[in-house]
Amino acid sequence: MRFKKIGLKGIVLTCTIWLAFCGGALSFAQCTDDNYPADCGDGWCCQIQDMCVVPNALKELVCIKAQPNCLSEALYGEHSEETELLRNFRDNILSQTPAGQEIIKLYYEWSPVIVKAMEGDEEFKEEVKEMIDGVLELME
Repeated sequence: MRFKKIGLKGIVLTCTIWLAFCGGALSFAQCTDDNYPADCGDGWCCQIQDMCVVPNALKELVCIKAQPNCLSEALYGEHSEETELLRNFRDNILSQTPAGQEIIKLYYEWSPVIVKAMEGDEEFKEEVKEMIDGVLELME
């Protein structure tokens, strides 16, 4: 059985990753650059929070585009077929129940941490991708 191979940690991670579907109204930027620590909440990081209100035409001059924290985007790309499938699952299945909404909340809580861990560990990134690929096969 596949679950025995990945263990309890893998099962928990898979359930959390299962929701790998970023987009929509939620923005999970990663403002880790010490020079641009203010998260504007719209995908931009600025030097100070007050700069977040400048018009978008000026933001490119005083702020930087934030790195995404979306797991599926990090693995497959923002507009990939896989990411779109997961978003569809989030919007049309998970969001319809309280349990699904809790899973979505957990995903957004843990996704930035998992993305950060994947940046420093290519083997871990491949393991995560294999788990999500398995979930995607079940969804198709």
